[in-house]
Amino acid sequence: MKVKWNCQYNVIITPQTYIEEELKEELSEIFKSLCALKKVKIIDGAITESHVHARLKISPEMAVDDFVLFLKAESERSLFEIHPELKSEIGVRFWERGYYVSTCGTFEEEEIVKYLKEREESFEDEG
Repeated sequence: MKVKWNCQYNVIITPQTYIEEELKEELSEIFKSLCALKKVKIIDGAITESHVHARLKISPEMAVDDFVLFLKAESERSLFEIHPELKSEIGVRFWERGYYVSTCGTFEEEEIVKYLKEREESFEDEG
């Protein structure tokens, strides 16, 4: 039996601090290689100073939570290897705890806008 699937997810992860311009390209390359390693397709996305938003096609055989945690942990490890000074500047974690995920086609754009607004407000409160 041949299985056809099209499981797409909106994933948003937020950093502990703003993503500097020079890190955006490096993060993009890191995400591309990590997704390729796990056979996850990046449909589209954006890296801004306050968050990363990606629309991903993930096999139903893989738990979305497992993949997002892998992506956060390995991208953080890679960034700290390339930029060890980040660890002393921001601490042991590059990414905030948690993330936002929704299935494509069933998400409400208002939910994403609300989530991003809350994250940006927390940046303003902290900085």
